[in-house]
Amino acid sequence: MLFAMLLFLFPVSFNGYLESEFYTEKEQNPVYWNLYNPKNYIEFKITLHPTNYGQVFFSFNALSNSNNSQFFFNQGHIQVNGAHHSLALFAREDRYWVQSPLLYLVNQDRLKDDNFGPKGEGIRWDFWDTYGFFGTMLSSKYKSWNGEAYIGRLGRNFGKTLTLSYMYMKKDWRGGKEPSYNKINSLYLRLHIFRTLYLSSEMATSIHPNQPAGDTVKQHEKDALTIELRRIYFKGFNISGSYYNYGKYFIDEMSNKFNPGFDHEFGREGFYGEILYLVPYKAINILYKTNRYKTWYDYPVLLAKPFTVSWNYAEIYTEFRKGVSAKIFAERTVDKKGDWRHVFFQIQGENPRMKVKLQYKIKDIGINVHGKDNDFSIGQRSILGTEMWINLTNWLQFYMRGALGNGQGLNWNSFFAQLAIRKFTNSELFIEYGDPSATDADLVNDPDVSDFPYQRTRDRFKILLKYWF
Repeated sequence: MLFAMLLFLFPVSFNGYLESEFYTEKEQNPVYWNLYNPKNYIEFKITLHPTNYGQVFFSFNALSNSNNSQFFFNQGHIQVNGAHHSLALFAREDRYWVQSPLLYLVNQDRLKDDNFGPKGEGIRWDFWDTYGFFGTMLSSKYKSWNGEAYIGRLGRNFGKTLTLSYMYMKKDWRGGKEPSYNKINSLYLRLHIFRTLYLSSEMATSIHPNQPAGDTVKQHEKDALTIELRRIYFKGFNISGSYYNYGKYFIDEMSNKFNPGFDHEFGREGFYGEILYLVPYKAINILYKTNRYKTWYDYPVLLAKPFTVSWNYAEIYTEFRKGVSAKIFAERTVDKKGDWRHVFFQIQGENPRMKVKLQYKIKDIGINVHGKDNDFSIGQRSILGTEMWINLTNWLQFYMRGALGNGQGLNWNSFFAQLAIRKFTNSELFIEYGDPSATDADLVNDPDVSDFPYQRTRDRFKILLKYWF
């Protein structure tokens, strides 16, 4: 009843999105073409504007496929905006972004209660330029399991010279091993030293149920620290560097970086450096990066003694006339499992009619060339990839990408092609062949094709219709 009254009392806009798809795929055993039932998806969006500073938004979905049909609430929010603040009540939306410039303590995917889309509900308040202060307050209740997340960030700018901020985060599971939560406290500092030169530091401490109890753990083993010096300009060189020390038990399940189920970068101490040189009067960039650290983990095993990992990367990028560019890089990582060396070449050209990219990569150079001498790699291999966009007309576009892999007696491939028709207003029609997922992370640099020698092109045709209203 209240919702119906709002629709009549305030300015309202309706729009939505319709998508229909069906595909046919050639099965492996037995070999025949299988026609799958179409899938239809429609989303209705309703936006109300009670005032110039307020907004109410709701989205509803309907989905039908060969199994069933369902209608459900997708997402929504009630938001009030001011000159220096924004307050929102939200449900099932990605509203979990919070700045952590050096330690990357927050990742939206780890906070939004992801279960085929965000399921969390909560409230978020942002403010800025308020007596020199800025901040974020966020509280969220999870719906797919019994838990909550809380984030508070408060900072202040002291002119253009100094920025200070403090952040508190907590993810509570409401049960299980004590403590039943992961709590993070962090402090960030940024100091403007001279012209483009900045000194930054971020430090944090963690409480997590997987940390050993009692006095067996020292405080610094539950802490993380990064100190960075950025933008040192010297005769065309742009130099940056940082020191970091991540405790063995610094666990942050609200991030990817320190999450045991993802990047698990805790238990490291090292240095990172970066040098960029812009060649005078030439469209040429020369980039060098290095990272060297000691780690206590051969994950998931915690070692009695740390070992050293070094990574070096050198790149040359240049642009030529008429939209042609090229990039070459060499990369080397040395750890306890081996000496991993790769080289990469790319040339790309484009004009208003088309764009073409060609890539070639040799990975794990020298590994397993003369027999199986390293069990952690499939051996040296070469991957050739190409990507192409063509504007056939102003409403008809063709796109394709593919890759061929070769190494140690094995050959593999991946191919995807798409014809896009945008003849009619607010609509798109795609006719596709193959599977794009194997090369969607920068073609030959995608692990699905560079590290998986059994990759094969899928014999699948798909028709996808999209319409906006």
